[in-house]
Amino acid sequence: MNTIRKRALQAAGAVVGLAALTAGIGAAYLYTRISDAMTPEVAPADAESILSFRDGPDKDGTGQQRAAPFTPLHPTVSPLESLDSPAARPWLRWWWPGGDITVDQACEELESFAGQGFGAVELQPFIIGLETIDNADVQARIRTVGIPSYNETLSAVMACAESSGIEIYLNHLSGWPAGGPQVAREDGLKSFVTSEVTVTGGTAVDLVLPRPTPGLNATMMAFLGTQTSFFKSDFAPEDAEFVSAVAMRKTGGKRAANPLDATDTVTLDGNSAIVLDGWVRDGRLTWQAPEGDWMIVTTWRLLTGEAPTLVARERPGYVIDHFDAERTRAHYDYAYGRHTGFAPHYGKAFRGFFNDSLEFKVDRLTGEGFLEEFKARRGYDLRPYLPAVFVDSIDNFFFRDIGGIYAAPRYDIGLADDRIRADYQKTLSDLIIERFLDTSRIWAEERGLYSRGQSYGMDLDVLRALGANHIPETEQLFAGGLIPFMKMASSAGALYDRPLISAESFVWAHRDYAVAPRQIKAGADVLFVSGVNQIIYHGVAYKTSGPGYEDRFGDIPWAAFSGPGNLGNFSDNYAATSPVWAAMPELNGYFTRAQHLLQAGRPKVDVFLYYPWIGFPSYFDDVAGVTDDFLYRGYMPGEDDSSVGGTFADIFSQVPFLKTNGRPLDPRLAWLGRVAPLIDALEKAGISWAWINDHAIRNRAALPAGGADAAIGHILFAHADRMQFETPAALAKLKAAGTRLSFIGDLATRQTGFFDQDARDAAIRRAVAGLADQAHYGSPDMLIRSLGAERIVSRQSGAVHVVKRDLGADGQVYFFANLSTGDASARLTVPRGGRNLYWYDALTGALWDAGPVEEDSVEEDSLEENRADMRLGSLESRFLIATDRSLPATAPTLAVLGADLPAMDIGPQQWTVSTGDVVRTSLPAFPDPREDAALMYQPGPLRYSATFIAPPDAGGTILDLGRVEGVATVTLNGAPVGTVSLDPFLIDMTEQIVAGENRLEVSVMPPLRNAMVGRAVSGDPYTVQMKQFETSLTPAGLYGPVRLLHRAPRPTSP
Repeated sequence: MNTIRKRALQAAGAVVGLAALTAGIGAAYLYTRISDAMTPEVAPADAESILSFRDGPDKDGTGQQRAAPFTPLHPTVSPLESLDSPAARPWLRWWWPGGDITVDQACEELESFAGQGFGAVELQPFIIGLETIDNADVQARIRTVGIPSYNETLSAVMACAESSGIEIYLNHLSGWPAGGPQVAREDGLKSFVTSEVTVTGGTAVDLVLPRPTPGLNATMMAFLGTQTSFFKSDFAPEDAEFVSAVAMRKTGGKRAANPLDATDTVTLDGNSAIVLDGWVRDGRLTWQAPEGDWMIVTTWRLLTGEAPTLVARERPGYVIDHFDAERTRAHYDYAYGRHTGFAPHYGKAFRGFFNDSLEFKVDRLTGEGFLEEFKARRGYDLRPYLPAVFVDSIDNFFFRDIGGIYAAPRYDIGLADDRIRADYQKTLSDLIIERFLDTSRIWAEERGLYSRGQSYGMDLDVLRALGANHIPETEQLFAGGLIPFMKMASSAGALYDRPLISAESFVWAHRDYAVAPRQIKAGADVLFVSGVNQIIYHGVAYKTSGPGYEDRFGDIPWAAFSGPGNLGNFSDNYAATSPVWAAMPELNGYFTRAQHLLQAGRPKVDVFLYYPWIGFPSYFDDVAGVTDDFLYRGYMPGEDDSSVGGTFADIFSQVPFLKTNGRPLDPRLAWLGRVAPLIDALEKAGISWAWINDHAIRNRAALPAGGADAAIGHILFAHADRMQFETPAALAKLKAAGTRLSFIGDLATRQTGFFDQDARDAAIRRAVAGLADQAHYGSPDMLIRSLGAERIVSRQSGAVHVVKRDLGADGQVYFFANLSTGDASARLTVPRGGRNLYWYDALTGALWDAGPVEEDSVEEDSLEENRADMRLGSLESRFLIATDRSLPATAPTLAVLGADLPAMDIGPQQWTVSTGDVVRTSLPAFPDPREDAALMYQPGPLRYSATFIAPPDAGGTILDLGRVEGVATVTLNGAPVGTVSLDPFLIDMTEQIVAGENRLEVSVMPPLRNAMVGRAVSGDPYTVQMKQFETSLTPAGLYGPVRLLHRAPRPTSP
C-alpha cells in the first residue's frame, strides 16, 4: 500500500496540480482521495460469487430450463401479400429512472407507444442525469434495479406490454458493460500489469519481484473516480497473481517519474529474452544472471475493479468477466433467470436482451488461461515476448478512442512488436466472442429469447462479433454514424445469416433537442441504405414528476442524455414534449412500410469488400470521402458544427503534466480514405456491397462444395496490404467453387501474425499474386465496367444510394434514397427476374406502375432487362419492386403528379410571420430565426399567413411548402388541410381551395433547441447545459419556396 500511495501522490500532483490549489482543495486531502480510490471497497458481509446464482435443474430433474421455443427471425409470409402489414413497426429505447417507476404509469406509456406505431421497447434503467437529485427518498427508489420488488414491478409491466401488443427487450440489467453489485470482485474483469527491476549480471540474483505499481490508466481512473461515478476501478497490487517473468538486456530509454508520461518507452533486446519462471518461487527470483545490464519485466494478473457505468444501485459493483463463460451464464441467470419470475414472459412480451457497446476502461485485458489459449491459437509461447503487448490504456475505450490518450508502448523489444500485439488482440477477440457473445446467444436460445448486441468498442473482429448475436446492432453515435461503420452490422447479418439488423437511431453528439422530423427521416434513410432494417429511436424517457425531479429539472422532464449537470448532450427525448412526437404517425408509418420490405427475403450483396483489420475506429479526423458522408455526426448540409461543445479529448488535453505523442493517424482510417473512391463508384453504379472478414471467408470455404451455395459471388480486395495466413487457401477453394475474386491497388505482402513471419509473409505474397492474376484492376472504373447485371444505375445526377433484397419466387426489391437536399435522377436497368415493375412510396403507401421507357432509349439487350427512369427530390426515397405478381396499383405520389405541373409562387413578400408579440411583414425572403434577434429564441409555434387568388379553373391543387424545419399544420380559409413534416412537404388542398381569394395559414412547431438556448442565455438553471450552443442554433420554421401546383382544370358545369 505504501507503493500505491507513493505513486498516487505523484499522480495526484500531475493530474490536478494548479487546478487543485486554485479550487482551494488541500493537496494532501486530494492525494488521500486518489489513494483511497485505488483501494478496493470492502465487500458486504453477505457477498457471494456470481456463480452461486446459477440456475439448477428443474423440478423434474432433467436439468433443462423450461422455456418458450426459439423462433428463427426469417419471415415466412410473402411481403407482397400485404404491403401495409404492421409487423415491422419501429422500436424505441425507453429510459427508466432506475427503479423509480409505477406499474400504472408504465402501462399507460406503453399504450401511448402502441398508439404512436411502435412495436417494441428496449428498457434501459440507469442513473444518468439523476445523480445530483438532492432527495434521499427519490434516490432510494431509483437505486433498486434488480432487487425482488423491482423484478415484480417489471413482470407486471411485461403483462401490460403483452396486452398492448408491445414486445420488450431488457438491457443487461442497469448500465454497461454488464455487471452490478451482484458481481463479486473476483468475478470481475482481469488485466495484465507489469513491474520491472534492473539488475547487473555476472552474479547471482536473489530478490523479491517488485509488485506492480499504478501507471497512467490506474492513476487517471483514480483521480477521475474522485470526481464522478463514471470512472471507477481500483488497483490492489497485493492481490496480483504472478504470471511470468522475463529478462532482457536493456538497450535504452528511461522510465519517467511522472506516471502521466505516456512517452517513456524503454527499449530492450528481444533476442536476449530469458523466461525466468522456473527460477521464481512464491514471488522470489533466484537466478544466475549472465553478464550485462538486464531488465526483469514481471507480468501479473490483477483484478481491475472496474465498475459498470451508470448503475442504478447503491453500490455499482463490478463488470462481469466477459472472458469467463460460466460467470457469464451465471450473470444471465441472476438477471433474467428462474428467481426473477420472468419465465412466463419468455418468448412473449419478453423477447430478448441487449448488450451495449464493449467499452471497457482497463489497461490490458486478459482472461483465464490466456497464455495457454494464445499458444494454441497463435502457434507460439507468448512469455518471451510479453513486454511487447503493454501500452498504457490500450484497452480503455474512453481514454484512447474518445479521449485521444495514445501512449507509446511501455517496452520496445525490437521484434516486430506490432505483430505480437496484433496476435494478442486477435486472441482477446476470439475469447470474448466465444465466452461472452456466443454464450449470451446460446443462453437466450434455450429460453426462446433473442440476443441483441452492439459488439464493438474494443478492438476485435467486429464482423464476427456482431454476427454472434441473433440481432446485430449498430448506432448513429459511434464513428459519427458513417455508412462504412454502420454497414458492419448489416454485413455481419449477410455473412452469418442474421436477418434482422437493428440500430440505435437518431442519436448524435451535441444534437439534443435540435432535430427536426425531416432529419429523422433522413437519418432513417441513411440507416436503410446501410442495410439496417429495424429502427430503434434513441429514445423516450419515462416521465418523471414530483419533488426531487421538479427541483432538479423544473418544467423540462428528465431526459437521459441532456439536462443540467449531464455531460451527455446527445440524443433527443422524443417523448410527447418533443415536436417530433406529433410527427411520429407520419414517420412511423414510413418506417413500418419500409421495414416490411427491407426485412423480407435476404440481402442481395453484389460485391463483398474485404476488411483486413481488427476493430473499427470510433474517432475520425477529416478524411476526404469518409467524413464528408451525408449526415455525418448528425449535421445536415450547411449546418456548422465547428463551435459546438467539448469532448473528453478537450478535457484531457488540459490535464497538467499529461504527456502523450498526440493522436496518430489510425491506419484503419487512412485505409478507409484510400477505398472511399471505390465505395463511391460502387454506390453510384447501383452496386450493393458489404464487408467481409477472414473468419467468414474460412467458414464459407468449409461449407460443402467449397461454399458454392453460400451466396458469396464476388469478393473484392482493395489496397489490402495484409491478410491472415489461412485466408488464401480458403479463397482458392471459393474461387474453384465459382466465387469471383477481384483486386484493386496494393496486393497483400504480409500476414498479420508473428509466428514464422518471414516464411509466412512470402507464402502470402505468392498466393495472393496467383489469386490476383488476370483479376487485378487499375482503377474503380475498370472494375465497374467489368460488372454486368450488378450495375443497375447509370446517368446518375445526385447522391442516390441503393439496397437490394432478393425475395426468391416473389422477385426483387430495390430501395433507393436520395441522400442530399438537392434533386437527383438516374436511369435504372434491372434484370428480367420480374416481369412487372412497380414504384412503391413507403411514405404514403402509394404503388404505381413503373411504366415503359421511351422507344429511343431501349438498347439491343432490352429483352433481357427492364429499364426505368427515376427522379427523386430532396431527401426522397422510393422502392422499385420487380415481381411476377400483379399488384393492386394506386395513384402515384403527389411528388410524381406535381413534378411537371405549372406552379404559382406565393412569395415571401405576401406573407406575415408572427409568434408571440413579434410580427414580420413585407419580407424579401422567409426569415431565418437564427439571424433575427427577435425570433431566434422563440419557442413557437411560428405562424405564417398569406392571401392568394385562385383561378376559377384551379382544379386539383397541391401546396408545396419547399422546406420546413419542424412540424407544419396547414389551414385554408379556416378549414384544416393537414399536417406535414417530411420532404417533399406537399399537401393536397383540392377540397379546401375556392376560386378567388384564399387565406392560407401555416403553423410550424420547430425543434426546442433554440428556445432552450434562449432560456440558458437568460440564466435559467434548468437549461444551463444549452448555453454552449449559443452560436450554433438550429434551423427552424418555414424556409420555402412556397408554390401552388395546379393539376387538371375543374370540370365546367353544364
